[in-house]
Amino acid sequence: MVAFKRVTLLMLLLCMFFVILLLCEAGAEQLALQPLPGGGPSQRWKPTAVYDSEHNQVVFFGGKGLVDCLNDVWELSLADLSWSQIPTSGQIPIIRQSHSAIYDPVNKRMIVFGGTNPYNVFNDLYSLDLSTHVWTQLSPGGTLPSPRWNHAAIYNPKDSSMVVFGGRQLFTGSSKTAGQVDTVNYNPENRGGGVLSSAQQASTWFNDLWKLDLKTLTWSQILPAGPLPPARECHTATYIPDGNYLLVYAGYANWECFGDLWKYDFTTNSWTEITVSGDAPLPKSSHSAFYDSANNRLITFGGIDETWITFDDVWELNLSSFSWNRLFPLLSRSAQAGIYDPQRKGMILFGGFTHPSDYVFGDGYVVTTGEGGSVLPGDANCDGEVTVTDVIYTINYLFKGGPAPCSPSAR
Repeated sequence: MVAFKRVTLLMLLLCMFFVILLLCEAGAEQLALQPLPGGGPSQRWKPTAVYDSEHNQVVFFGGKGLVDCLNDVWELSLADLSWSQIPTSGQIPIIRQSHSAIYDPVNKRMIVFGGTNPYNVFNDLYSLDLSTHVWTQLSPGGTLPSPRWNHAAIYNPKDSSMVVFGGRQLFTGSSKTAGQVDTVNYNPENRGGGVLSSAQQASTWFNDLWKLDLKTLTWSQILPAGPLPPARECHTATYIPDGNYLLVYAGYANWECFGDLWKYDFTTNSWTEITVSGDAPLPKSSHSAFYDSANNRLITFGGIDETWITFDDVWELNLSSFSWNRLFPLLSRSAQAGIYDPQRKGMILFGGFTHPSDYVFGDGYVVTTGEGGSVLPGDANCDGEVTVTDVIYTINYLFKGGPAPCSPSAR
């Protein structure tokens, strides 16, 4: 019986490695995964993260913890990947999740807009000075966007503005001014709403586009010509400087996830739905998307579908051909925060949520793709190839006390 179990285990190992080998030979790209150190933020999902180029760090804010929403600030140094919780002062925002945040490089500050907690939906606006760590509640002029959560925002360096697209508001009808909120008690994790009928619920998602001029601190609604993307929440919005356009990808509304891709051209003030080629990711929401300028591509990770099944896939979208290419999968999660680190040429991710286990993460990773020292999945002996020798290496590790796969002693 013992011999039979060993043979069965050996067969499973062989099957696993030959599947990996076939994937590698099919041209899947290398993917390296480096855990972030401990001592960082507590478990949470739907926080935000911005890349602070002035101080070479990532700044994380808020999110939904295991008990309640949060309003703490953490910084991750990109020099040594060390965590620091930042004591802030001033007009600290109310606890929240599902807000948006952008980095304003002109004024060296983080701008936070909107969001929700178990009692409120916000359209307020805050700035955090990233040198002094002082919060200021801003009082913008113009016509304000409706209170919303699960929207997306980008920074446009062409005119120093923040642009907001989409999102969700639980109730419609009443107008709001700066800092005011809806004060209806509800559960923001309940996608079906529970409070409203399906007919009412369908009217609570947005497909509007708003601009905050950061020089004059004035809101204005952008009214594009032509067709608009369907209203949605939990999508991503990514600014592409080479071409001065915005990409909105995927999202959720009316109990359905999207897999579409829309381009907003700032020059022509118009939306265009992009037809992509090749295999494409499944419809999803609450994913991440980052612009890789060095390779002119959009990289997406994770997310969930309308049944809350969580994805672990990584895809790249070639922005010259608008063709998708799937990279190796890694960690199943959604609603994480992260940035693209141009120095490491990879994603830095923290937190998130997975279903059906309903686990909230308190860890993070550096995820890099392509050449440059990354290790192929299954490359147990770290020689840059996945072959039968890796199976033998792993068997020696499991049964004969050999060095661990890809350990320093194995290099």
